Amino acid sequence: MPHELLCPVVPAAVAVRAGQLLAFTIVVFVAIPYTSGAPARRPSGPVKTATTLGAKRPKSPRRRATSGSAATTSLSLKRAVALALRRNPTLKISALKKREALLKVKAARGALLPKIQLQGNAFVWDSALKFDIAIPELGPPPADCPIGCLSYMGGLFSAFDLGNIRDQFTLQLSVTVAQPVTALFALLKRLKIQKLGVTAANLDRRLQALKLRFSVRKTYLQVLQVERYVIIAADAVKLIQAIQRQVTALYKAEVVGKTEVLKIKVALATARQRLAQARSGAALARAALRMHIGAKSTARFRLTEQFKDPPPGFTKSLSGCQKTALRLRPELKILSTQHQMLRAGRKAARIMLLPQAVVMATYQFSHGMGSFQPTHAFFAGVNLSWTFEWGSQYRETQALDAKSLQLLQVVRQVRRGVRLEVRKHHLGVRTAYLNLGVARTAVREAAEGLRLERLRFGQGVKIATDLLDAQARHNRARLQYSSALFSYYIGLAALDGAMGLKK
Repeated sequence: MPHELLCPVVPAAVAVRAGQLLAFTIVVFVAIPYTSGAPARRPSGPVKTATTLGAKRPKSPRRRATSGSAATTSLSLKRAVALALRRNPTLKISALKKREALLKVKAARGALLPKIQLQGNAFVWDSALKFDIAIPELGPPPADCPIGCLSYMGGLFSAFDLGNIRDQFTLQLSVTVAQPVTALFALLKRLKIQKLGVTAANLDRRLQALKLRFSVRKTYLQVLQVERYVIIAADAVKLIQAIQRQVTALYKAEVVGKTEVLKIKVALATARQRLAQARSGAALARAALRMHIGAKSTARFRLTEQFKDPPPGFTKSLSGCQKTALRLRPELKILSTQHQMLRAGRKAARIMLLPQAVVMATYQFSHGMGSFQPTHAFFAGVNLSWTFEWGSQYRETQALDAKSLQLLQVVRQVRRGVRLEVRKHHLGVRTAYLNLGVARTAVREAAEGLRLERLRFGQGVKIATDLLDAQARHNRARLQYSSALFSYYIGLAALDGAMGLKK
């Protein structure tokens, strides 16, 4: 009597959340195929699985590329992350923010240079404005006035002819160079603020890249996980079909009743339904991965990254992980940069409380302004000013002090949150690694129980339902091991992200 027996695939659930993260939870219960006609043997160790996750899988007819379809390309995890970093719109926005910050630095540097002001005007008047002094009419000179006195007075009045006070056409040009002295120190602080803005833009881009790396890494693992479920579900359909043929033969030989045949039919229909659901989950997982890497909806790829199974031991200490996170997390560096910007702004505001001194020089050119205005004129000096604003500027400096104190409290709170986040993921990885050992033991025990049920079924002591129950227990153990394995690798990715590592 053949020994290949398989239980039906039990119902599965697929949960999907669109956005940065996409999670799939698919529970499928299937059996491990056994060689037909081979004697049942007690397994000497854990059930053998692929040595690496992402190793070569048997090709499914539905995966074959048909003529005219997009070619299937290999996609490693490193290449997927690189594609995401190059195509992600959020990172492009961060790059534009950095460019904006660099332009602000250049503008702040230009504000340090002297201000040059050019002014000019040209006018055409209705007429020239002459210098004309009205001389009153005098009577005849007195008899005792000598001739020389009359001659002197005539020359004196003729000397008052000074031409035009303003010509009909006038032209004035002036060039003023002004260099603020007091404000220059405030401008230097503002330049420092803009440079810190560039640093903040770089840190923001690093933060977005860190989040994107984790999203791609997690989605990549989820695609591998759901594809493993698809293969298991496909094997379940094939093996239940073999069971159906076997039970049908036994029914015709009047060894089993019709009830057993109906149970197998229901199991086969359920297995096919769960296979369709698993394939839908796999398609959705691949769509999420295409979204992260910016690929077209028609792109086809084969995941080639290999993850060790079983994974190496987890030896990272909690204190070491927390210290690394406090040193590398971009959020903390961004807050530190913002605090430096507030301090620089506060110093700039205090400088503006002082009297403002401006060194300036002006050159003027005049044409058509008469003899009273020289053609070329130049002057230089210092201009001092101080505006009394009833303490408004001082209150602004106090407001900046308050913001600085608030930011310090935020930094302390974020540091506590980072420590807690690292602790959470560290415990998650340790728990997943311990669950691997428990799940591996459960697989061995379930395999032994399945072996005994197969022997009893072959001797006619047990019915097919008992064997299917044993198969279900065995497959639950397998899926628990698979879930623990992928949870371990996803937990490692989350821990690396919590520590600020680029992986």
